[in-house]
Amino acid sequence: MERFISALKQKRRAVIFLSILVVAAYFYMQHVFLNQMFRLQQVIHQLDIQNETTARFFSLQEEISRLEAEVSAYDFEIAAMKASLLPYLDIPGLTVGLYRLVQEHNLTGDYLIFDSLIKEENFSYCTMELAVIGASENVYNFLVELERPPLSFGFVDLLLKTAGENTLEARLLLEVYVLPQPESEPTPYKFFTGEYGYPHPFDMFGLVREADREDF
Repeated sequence: MERFISALKQKRRAVIFLSILVVAAYFYMQHVFLNQMFRLQQVIHQLDIQNETTARFFSLQEEISRLEAEVSAYDFEIAAMKASLLPYLDIPGLTVGLYRLVQEHNLTGDYLIFDSLIKEENFSYCTMELAVIGASENVYNFLVELERPPLSFGFVDLLLKTAGENTLEARLLLEVYVLPQPESEPTPYKFFTGEYGYPHPFDMFGLVREADREDF
């Protein structure tokens, strides 16, 4: 009987001990483990935010690099455009340049007409008309040269028509671009005064034939 009572007491103690363990485990889960899990979830959430922020940072860096490259390209284009603008409407200089170009390509000029200077907000321009006649290949090469510095004309209209065997006539309407606030023109032009060191102004062309001098 005493053994039975002793065994019951031991079982009772074991049940009480297990109950205490269960209660302790419950309170641990409620106050320690769950709190740690909550903190762990917060840390994971913060890490996700940091990862997103890092990804956005690198994405923005790439976008900034791309935009900087675009800005640099635009700056280069703007500088090139400004370089192609004349400081003033240099009609004598343009005439000399066109004359040389016509002579270099063995063409014959029919006429050359300059219009008045038109002022826009960001630039000024002048339209000009001219016609040249010559071998087809020479005409094409002449047209290509018109778009190269330092002349850099803008094509508004172009008419090509046959003027004989392997001969073309080109009639052009071009635009000459000038700075938005053009500088004052030099007075007088060296073109008119012969200040290039030649006895006659037309000698500066260097391509005028002796037989043609009487026409000037």
